[in-house]
Amino acid sequence: KGNFILSTGVDRTTIIWDANSGHCKQQFSFHTAPALDVDWQSDTTFASCSDDMTLNIWNMSKEIPVRNLQAHNEEMYTIKWSSTGPGTMNPNAALFLTRYYLAKKWDLQRDVCQNILVQHSEPVYSVAFSPDDRLLATDSFDKAINLW
Repeated sequence: KGNFILSTGVDRTTIIWDANSGHCKQQFSFHTAPALDVDWQSDTTFASCSDDMTLNIWNMSKEIPVRNLQAHNEEMYTIKWSSTGPGTMNPNAALFLTRYYLAKKWDLQRDVCQNILVQHSEPVYSVAFSPDDRLLATDSFDKAINLW
């Protein structure tokens, strides 16, 4: 987002890079296993997920996660924020999606799982929202793409 690029890796770190200079701005090392995905929510807040079965929500102004969620009993392969705010399907809540063999949609304000989407027979490795957030696409090693 903005002037920053996020990366994450098997070294358990998430790094914020300055897109203009290419230099590391911040590095976070709080996962206990390889970090698998990262996604911006805003210009300063992002989330990372890991083989350690956790999802951490970070703010660039803090050195520790502002939130830690263990929502699965298996590693989380990917995460994706849905759009929030006026004019979206989610005007009042920061909704978050995580998944492995299934997809879970979380309301982090209330700390509850809103939906569990089960259709794939193999691990899900990609999720994407439509521009208006009305549809969610998941794809998997089972060679299927599902629209929800």
